[in-house]
Amino acid sequence: QRSPTKGMAAQEGPTKSTDHDAVVSVRVGSRGPYGVVLEDDGSGRAAVIRGWEKVEGKSGPVERHGGVRPGDVLVGVNETATAELSFGQVLELLRDESSLKKVLHFSSRAEVERRRGARGLARTGHEAPRFSSRVRRSRVQEPVGGAAPFAEYEIACALRVDATRVEHVAVRKWLLWRRYSEFEKLETQLRKSLGWQLEGAPFPPKHPFALDKLSADFLEQRRLDLDAWWQRVVSVDRACDFHMHHCDPALKKFLQADTFLAEDPTPPRDDEAPARRPRASKPIGRPASLKSGLSKRRLAASNSLKKDAPKLTAKPATDTPRDPAPPPPPRDDLPAPDPARAALLTQISSINLDD
Repeated sequence: QRSPTKGMAAQEGPTKSTDHDAVVSVRVGSRGPYGVVLEDDGSGRAAVIRGWEKVEGKSGPVERHGGVRPGDVLVGVNETATAELSFGQVLELLRDESSLKKVLHFSSRAEVERRRGARGLARTGHEAPRFSSRVRRSRVQEPVGGAAPFAEYEIACALRVDATRVEHVAVRKWLLWRRYSEFEKLETQLRKSLGWQLEGAPFPPKHPFALDKLSADFLEQRRLDLDAWWQRVVSVDRACDFHMHHCDPALKKFLQADTFLAEDPTPPRDDEAPARRPRASKPIGRPASLKSGLSKRRLAASNSLKKDAPKLTAKPATDTPRDPAPPPPPRDDLPAPDPARAALLTQISSINLDD
């Protein structure tokens, strides 16, 4: 379930439901009853639907809508946010019959808690806002051709996006200039799309009786007033999530976010060396380290085969022993023995060396 989120227009109709929509709006009459039984959220705030009751024997307008459930929270009456009001203040707004028409805004309990948690993180500083912007300065433009000069105001924007390279912070920054009349047109569009979420954000007046609207003092004061209004606009939850589908389309177009988001958010730093061209590989055979690795693997495989190979043992012979080989026949080509040499060798061997 979801509840109303800032940055999304209120939606109504039988096809809208707090089960899947951030906020569902129901048009009712200026005078009740509306067929709902309300109670506070347990802390004395807001108004939660506890159940239904019949109105003249029929279902009330909220129950007939079909997109609101018991347990949902009344988060707005017309353009007044009620999620943080006391239960008594909400009942007073419901009893107020001064409006010709009344629109009740509902959302799920889970979404209300999510939004409260997001605001708590923003207040404690645990999580920086994804989008930040400010109206920084002003300038006077003097068109060529005799047209009247006019003032412009510079808007500085920064959007954190998912990084594609870990060593870089993915922040897309851009600047653009807008005239007061363009701010005024945007404010009219945002009042329709954001409605009660811009409560407490007055737009700077025109000052039709100002003597010099191009003086430095006048431009600086208008810049300050525009920036104060602008900070309230960019703080609306999800309105500036320009990388997501639920952002506000008028605000996205005003800031030309599509153009700037298409650019590379992480350009190379000035201190980064230019990329080197890869060297062409040469087919010179296997490297020495690869050869040595193959040799070691082959040696290990060979030792493994030798270790696993079965041992062979000699078996005793069962055949009868063979006859010894006959002596070789005398050779006719050998010289005949010398009788004198034989006699001399006999004399030498008979000599006793001890005499």
